[in-house]
Amino acid sequence: MAKLVVHGLRDLRNELKELDKELPKMLKKVSINAAAVIADEARPNVAQVSGKLQKSVKAAGTPTGASVKMGKKSVPYAGAYHWGHPVRRQGGHMPGHPVISEALEKKYDEMVKVYSDGLDELKKDIGL
Repeated sequence: MAKLVVHGLRDLRNELKELDKELPKMLKKVSINAAAVIADEARPNVAQVSGKLQKSVKAAGTPTGASVKMGKKSVPYAGAYHWGHPVRRQGGHMPGHPVISEALEKKYDEMVKVYSDGLDELKKDIGL
């Protein structure tokens, strides 16, 4: 699975926080926008039975990272859907549907560009 690591992001967040307490919120928004590229690609590829699983695909972010989440308390089967699960009664295996992983592979370059452009815009906004 592809992963983007931005070295120094935690230090950047701390320095931004010293300049203005609102700046880390802007950094969080950059993270969410980057994660949204992946979430938007994955969401339509989730099987739609009741629609709950598909609707649970969300972009999430913090000032130091971004992620795509699928599932919640009312949709506890998201992990089994994505990664697969052994089926005890039949002795078989329910195959996974790694929609988030596939979306990340497909949209990785676009996600990096959105993240990079967002950081550039943030730097411009604060005069760096």
